[in-house]
Amino acid sequence: MGFAPRRLWGWEPETRIVPDGDGWLILREPEFDKEQYELLAALHEHEASVNDLGIPLDEAMSPLADPDHPNATHAYVAKPVRDWAEQAVYEAQQDEKWNGDNYTPARKWRVERVDL
Repeated sequence: MGFAPRRLWGWEPETRIVPDGDGWLILREPEFDKEQYELLAALHEHEASVNDLGIPLDEAMSPLADPDHPNATHAYVAKPVRDWAEQAVYEAQQDEKWNGDNYTPARKWRVERVDL
């Protein structure tokens, strides 16, 4: 992230022009202060502690999750789900008017929710 999280809440760095011995000096408030650094460090630490499914690594990789462990305390069950928005894009892409000579990787798909 190239900007401090506080910018999301409307903060802008203060810029001051102060006299210098040979002219003027422009002073700009630093983008990151200690609190902003700590916020980003905490986010980085959190993201590093979960797997791609959002499950804490220490839980997901615990020997107590091993189905062969005699004293296992928990298990994981994978259940298939369908992303219906992705399904709509897939089906639209199968239409012959978007394939063959009319194919372009520049085509993007907008998916809109329609209430029934």
